[in-house]
Amino acid sequence: MRCSSSGNTSKGKRYEFKEKFPKNDACRAYWLRFYHNQVAKLGCVANTGYDNWFTIQKLVNSITNQSTVPLQTIPSSASMPASASMPPPPKSCSLKSVTTSSSNSATSSSKSKLGTLLSNQNRQIALDLYNQMEDTNKWKLTSGRFVEDVMHSVLLSQPFEHPSQYCILDIDDDNWIDIFTPEERREITLAIPPIELPSMPSDMVNFLIDIPDTEDLTVIYNHLENTPLDYNSQNHLLWLKHSIQNAIELIDQKYLPITTQQEEDICFSVWKFVNDAFRCSKLTAKQQISSTASKEAVCKKRKIAMTEPIQRQKHALVPDISILYGSQTYAIIEAAKTENDTKQLVEIFKKCPEFMSEILNQLIKENPTEQREIKVYASVLSKATCCCLMLSNPFGKKLAHPEVKDAFKPDMCTLLDHFWGFKLAIEAVVDSLSKIHSSKNKGLTVHDSD
Repeated sequence: MRCSSSGNTSKGKRYEFKEKFPKNDACRAYWLRFYHNQVAKLGCVANTGYDNWFTIQKLVNSITNQSTVPLQTIPSSASMPASASMPPPPKSCSLKSVTTSSSNSATSSSKSKLGTLLSNQNRQIALDLYNQMEDTNKWKLTSGRFVEDVMHSVLLSQPFEHPSQYCILDIDDDNWIDIFTPEERREITLAIPPIELPSMPSDMVNFLIDIPDTEDLTVIYNHLENTPLDYNSQNHLLWLKHSIQNAIELIDQKYLPITTQQEEDICFSVWKFVNDAFRCSKLTAKQQISSTASKEAVCKKRKIAMTEPIQRQKHALVPDISILYGSQTYAIIEAAKTENDTKQLVEIFKKCPEFMSEILNQLIKENPTEQREIKVYASVLSKATCCCLMLSNPFGKKLAHPEVKDAFKPDMCTLLDHFWGFKLAIEAVVDSLSKIHSSKNKGLTVHDSD
């Protein structure tokens, strides 16, 4: 058999068989002679009654029936997306480049929409934000570099949307490993304080202290059931009572630990007390549920898209909760169930900063001189865990909803204290801005004189 190639290699090859195979009988005779010779060299005797000629014959027939065999075409660099030819990063940064070699062709089909290309308009908006910053207000590291300047330089060349365009720095994001030195990363991590939320009032603290310190959930439930509370004056204590009893019922009914429950069901059942906290408040919690179950958005890596798109994985339904005062949103809660921690990371460090940044922009438009008084909060719910965030601080504390009787009381009390403080923190922002508006309105009031 003789082969010759035809066509241009860069456009794909086609191999044509120039000679026909000999007739089956002659080919089988040749194969048997070759087979016996090889077996004899091994010192063995061939049993011709059990040869595998039928396998070879099928292969020969399949080849002779197909005169040409096309090979796959390797894409040229000209056919790659524009993001692959982004300008090189500044000398001060060492960004990982977007790979264009054919060795990645196996994974190219699994690129996720999470790697959304950063439009020129959004890039310019972010650059303008950095350009307005003065050095006196920037964070200067011991190395002499300003954190904002480093993020600014990265933004000049990064092809994909990333929290850095909202001035959000998550030093645990692997994108920053080659940009900040280990010493700088350590300095940044140690310098960021934890998010401080207001504490519960004393009567709520005493109510929780009086709950029996036991892992017998029946004892705790009966204690709460036998504790009389006034509906009109003790709504906040009723919230504690009903929240704890509901958690006990979920454990007793084997709803917890979470296994295959749907996202909406988890939000309505496990995290019901979050919505209930705002019923005895000037704030309202409005829930919106997305209508599609096929958002392709989650990466299998820790890294968030900055210079490389992320591999595909499916989102499930995501109930979003907006915390409003009137028609203005002051905080958000993102709820999601996930098979691993990746979804939670994406919700925290991509979607939440976008929402929180938009909330900040809306509040600044209404209160342009009170930027320092505005704090935007968010909370991410993922299965039985939650994480509180603040726009200026991506390092939220992760808490877990108790799923078993072990350590039920301390875990549940910590969780309730956290969300009540979350509510109080948002109310404090509303009160502060309301007082400012009230004082301004009084100053504008003109009194008629006789």
